[in-house]
Amino acid sequence: MPRRSTESEVYCRVRALRLAVGLTQAELCERADITRQTLSTIETGRNLPNMGVALRLAAALGCRLDDLFSLEPVATVAAELVGDPEAVAVTGRVALARVGARTIARPLDGSSGVQHGLVGADGLVVARQGGRVTARLLTERELEE
Repeated sequence: MPRRSTESEVYCRVRALRLAVGLTQAELCERADITRQTLSTIETGRNLPNMGVALRLAAALGCRLDDLFSLEPVATVAAELVGDPEAVAVTGRVALARVGARTIARPLDGSSGVQHGLVGADGLVVARQGGRVTARLLTERELEE
């Protein structure tokens, strides 16, 4: 569940995305060149990072800045990738479906997205670990664009 900073009304998903890509705090700190204390205060919502730190966190996690922080809650879903796991970029478009108890994600980027005509995306991958992804569900406005 994303943590919300009560002071500034910002939703922070750094911890959720760090866990989704399988990084420890120490690994993310090394990649983003920040201290564990700084990361801890960001993940718990006690502090918001400056722009430089936020951009380094996004780069280290392979996602966009607005995947990490937003003014409104963002719905995400964990799903199993079908097809070639390398066919989807970390921030690629996916179609989502429930199959029994499983949620699956089919990549829509590249040739896989146009084999059967133009297919609308249900979500954008914000993190990937092996054959599993975390996808941000698209809003109604984004679906119309």
